[in-house]
Amino acid sequence: MDLEKPHQVKSSALPFHPVQMAIVGLGLISGVLYFFNFRLQVFFEENHLVVLSGIHFYVFLFLILSLLYLTGIYLVFKYRIIWVRSRSLVPIIILFAMLFRTFLIPADPEVLSGDIYRYIWDGRIQQNGTNPYRYPPNANELKSQRDDHIYPHINRKSYPTLYPAGAQLFFRLFHIIVGDNVSGYKGLMTLFDMLTLFVLLALLRVCRYDGWRLLIYAWNPLVIFEIAYSGHLEGLTVFWMVLACYLSATHRHVPGAAALAVSSAIKFYPALLLPALLNRGQRIKGGLAFAVTILLLYVPFLGAGRKVSGFLPLYLQNPYESFNLGLKSVMVQLLPQIDYSSFSIVFLLGLAAAGLYVFCKNKQPHLIIRYAFILMGLFVNKGGLSRELYQVSFAFLGHLRGGLAMATICARENALLMVDDAHGLGVLGHEGRGSVGEAGLSQSEVPVLMGTLGKAFGVAGAFVAGSGLLIETLIQQARSYIYTTAMPAALAEATRVSLQIVRHEEWRRDKLESLMWRFREGAEAIGLALMPSRTPIQPILLGEPEKALAWSKRLEACGFLVTAIRPPTVPSGQARLRVTLSAAHEEEQIDRLIDALSVLQREQLA
Repeated sequence: MDLEKPHQVKSSALPFHPVQMAIVGLGLISGVLYFFNFRLQVFFEENHLVVLSGIHFYVFLFLILSLLYLTGIYLVFKYRIIWVRSRSLVPIIILFAMLFRTFLIPADPEVLSGDIYRYIWDGRIQQNGTNPYRYPPNANELKSQRDDHIYPHINRKSYPTLYPAGAQLFFRLFHIIVGDNVSGYKGLMTLFDMLTLFVLLALLRVCRYDGWRLLIYAWNPLVIFEIAYSGHLEGLTVFWMVLACYLSATHRHVPGAAALAVSSAIKFYPALLLPALLNRGQRIKGGLAFAVTILLLYVPFLGAGRKVSGFLPLYLQNPYESFNLGLKSVMVQLLPQIDYSSFSIVFLLGLAAAGLYVFCKNKQPHLIIRYAFILMGLFVNKGGLSRELYQVSFAFLGHLRGGLAMATICARENALLMVDDAHGLGVLGHEGRGSVGEAGLSQSEVPVLMGTLGKAFGVAGAFVAGSGLLIETLIQQARSYIYTTAMPAALAEATRVSLQIVRHEEWRRDKLESLMWRFREGAEAIGLALMPSRTPIQPILLGEPEKALAWSKRLEACGFLVTAIRPPTVPSGQARLRVTLSAAHEEEQIDRLIDALSVLQREQLA
């Protein structure tokens, strides 16, 4: 019997050998996909296998990589007993993780995001002595710093930077090292992400978790594309956040709080983890370390004064800005009857209660990770539900309400959704495709699109866009169309030319955004009640119709045509002035309008 024991051990190890090879095989297949990435799209199109847009091909590629990733996780957890005895798995995980990331660094990031160009811009102007919070990229003061390589790809050219002080300092550091090189920026972000792997491995060991759990983060396609392909700030944020958890788990709470402050000064959400990192006896010191570190990181930018918050306040206030659209879509389908405004308040209170509970607990190292996961999970859910979901773009008001939820409801109820995008077309979205295009909604989600040609297009007339069946039905049966004189040929040709101008002359939208930003900033500075709007229609809420009429007449006497909108067009008590901006306006005219409004405001307060 004793002679058979070695044979038994050997045979029990044999079934695991194919599993080890399977992990390597999954890594090799994934590596090939990461290496060729979007070059596969060209191959498929040239061989007539499939024709997909860039973003749709990304979804296709992401699903395949996710399937491989989930298979790897299943095998590792299913046969975890062999990894306890094996020293090879963790090096294999790290090696493939680094290869995956390295393969994506040279790729063009714009298919998914152009944020990295804003990082480079902010780093460049800091190197040239300009505070990034002081001026938007299209400001005249920065005209000498614009180029044909970085500037055309910047998003939100009319707004100052969105990114916090910690991110700005790293942008400047990266620019010192690699200049305007896009792959260089992505490489540095990826370097921090690779360092995260080793810090995370050390954290797992401190908390007595098996090292092979690193696979969950290291091979995650979303993490890899987010950092190595798009070059996003998460490469920095996660590194400092994991480092903070490691330092706290090794009872270095004050340095841990300082590291978390650095992470929070890159992107704000890691601050949520502070209660999970501090134990009794360290809360005052840790809290002070966190606050002092944040303050020190902001000191170089305080010269911008109130502007040091950048675009962030408007980013959070605008109804157009939205988060976690996938979660929202699912929630609307599952629970359409819920008041999501109230629901978000409940989530916020729950998050605050959870933070207070965790803050008061004494935590062992392994509990730090657990509580951090709980807080971050609550934050993700709250962030996805914290805004109104039932939003649509109404042409008259001219301010955005995201149409995703309405499209979802209409699809579920077998209803037809028609969007009147009079003030969105030509102004919003890529090439001026309007609020529907900006929201990423397809014809199946918005079967009927109505627009006017007399606003952004600058001609006359209107149109209805939809399916061939819809259009043919309107041609044959719509009396208002049948008995209307046809559009003159000259007007049709003018509309075609206008369409080309709208599509290709992006500078007009940039200028219009700059004027809107200037007007809103000036109006808020003198205390006017502006309503939310990202379109050229900027409503000033005055309340009483008499006041709206009086202000409109006074402004007309000063040379400004600003119409008063009164009940019953708007609800009682909500009379307003309707300021309509145009790319033909100049900054001096906006300043004069603000001065005139300021006089009216002072007279009212006197």
